[in-house]
Order: sequence, then C-alpha cells, then structure tokens
Amino acid sequence: MTAEVKKVFHSVLSLTPNERAFLAHLLIHSLEQASSEDNEKQWLELAEKRFLELKSGQVKGVSWDAIKKSVRTTHLYT
Repeated sequence: MTAEVKKVFHSVLSLTPNERAFLAHLLIHSLEQASSEDNEKQWLELAEKRFLELKSGQVKGVSWDAIKKSVRTTHLYT
C-alpha cells in the first residue's frame, strides 16, 4: 500500500459508516465503468480483427453445430 493510499484510507475512517458505504459504492462504480468501457473497446477491436480475417479468407468460419459437437466431444474425454 502506498503512502498516499494509507493517507486516504485513514482519512476515510473518520467518515460515518453511511458515508464510507457511499464512498465504497462510488469507487466500485468507477471501476465497473472503466472496466466496461475498456472491455467494450477490446471487444470491438477483436470483432473488427476477426471480420477482416474472415473477409480476407485468412480464416474460415465454423458453424454453430460444429462448435457444439466439438465442445460435447471435448468434455466427454476431460
């Protein structure tokens, strides 16, 4: 834990339980929001990459039925 985090933590301890709970909620929400935005960007980049690979013929698509069959077969032997 950095000195700054320790300082903030000890400062937060002086708040009421309701204030600390509200602050915790805000902090968690800020992580979820940042994570969600980052995840969305990463999924978009991956989708664009996969689309270009399919369009160029670099990779071939697989049917949903083939995927399900592969999963069932794989899980039977693991």
